[in-house]
Amino acid sequence: MKLAARLERAFALLSVALTSNIGRTLEMTTAPASNESCPTTSSLWRICYGIGLAGVFAWALWQRFSLPLDPIVDPDFWGYLSPALRKLTGSEFGHTQGRNFLYPVFLYLLLRASGDFRVISIVQHLLGLAAGGVFLLTWRRLRVFVPESLVSLRLHDGLGLVGAAIYLLAAETTRIETQLRPEAVCGFLLSLNLYSFTTRSLANSEQPLLYTEAQAY
Repeated sequence: MKLAARLERAFALLSVALTSNIGRTLEMTTAPASNESCPTTSSLWRICYGIGLAGVFAWALWQRFSLPLDPIVDPDFWGYLSPALRKLTGSEFGHTQGRNFLYPVFLYLLLRASGDFRVISIVQHLLGLAAGGVFLLTWRRLRVFVPESLVSLRLHDGLGLVGAAIYLLAAETTRIETQLRPEAVCGFLLSLNLYSFTTRSLANSEQPLLYTEAQAY
């Protein structure tokens, strides 16, 4: 799945060793560092970061909704769409071409609520944007796991913004979100999975954990 692979590459730096004593780590990351620059510089950085963040999401929004919203079909689309259409026309909901039922159920619910195929693309675009937001939330939380990092907090945030921009502004990401395929929502589900992992690690773990790409699968 190209979309999932792209998001996983953006999360490559998740392969870090967590430190013990999570409570102390949280205090260290929330307290202002003594070697940070003056408040004026910090405020300027926050303004620049906010402008960059708004610019990335505004560009990603324009990139998605400036295109036609009619879904793009490919040779595999019928296996995902036909169960939803059968249910909408009064027949039984069933598997087609051995496809999993989760994405067809997703399509059925959207079509049942709206009756418009364009809503599928709209919702999938919005989920793609949400995946970028969850990516940034997860990236900022990673700072807790590496309190002694040589990377400054500003550089850490900047790298996260670059990673989100790579994912959100990629033409392949936008194209996949217009298709009738489960890959269109895979990036959002993967981002939720990674965010959930970091949340559980903070809440339940007292010992260092090693998170690798192999564990992500």
